Amino acid sequence: MPKNDGQIHLNTEIVGFKRVSRHISYALAILCIVWTQNLYAQASFQSNGTGGRWNNSSSWSFIGTDADGVPDSDDDVTILSGDVIEIRNNEACDDITVIGTLDYGRSRTLTVSGNLIMSGTSAIIEGGNNRVMDVQGTFTVASGATASIVIDDFQVTGLSTITGT
Repeated sequence: MPKNDGQIHLNTEIVGFKRVSRHISYALAILCIVWTQNLYAQASFQSNGTGGRWNNSSSWSFIGTDADGVPDSDDDVTILSGDVIEIRNNEACDDITVIGTLDYGRSRTLTVSGNLIMSGTSAIIEGGNNRVMDVQGTFTVASGATASIVIDDFQVTGLSTITGT
């Protein structure tokens, strides 16, 4: 017969198993969060100072995680002053800031799921027919900016704010 000393005695084997099971559950939850962040990783891309093609990783430097080193639909993009980035394929990004030049070298579409900001002396130009820029967020020409847009089809779903020229 167990001794009644006023304390509760637990079966330590069951408590130990529950403790280990709880630690394993926490570890699995953390691994799932880390894996999901890498799966849906977003990077911020900036042209490298020499320009180049959108789909060439040597045209960009970036902060964050990205599998192929070129901007895609969940990434933010900045084209620096003096840089010319050429689109030769259908491309996509989240937000884009153009301070330099975005050049459509061929009949292609750039889909911007976020916002387009043009700042400084910036341009979006094309060299032929069937170039499309689809901005699903807002379009802003910053105060003091001089923006030039020469493109076949410029679509903005969100609001437009033009305080520059």
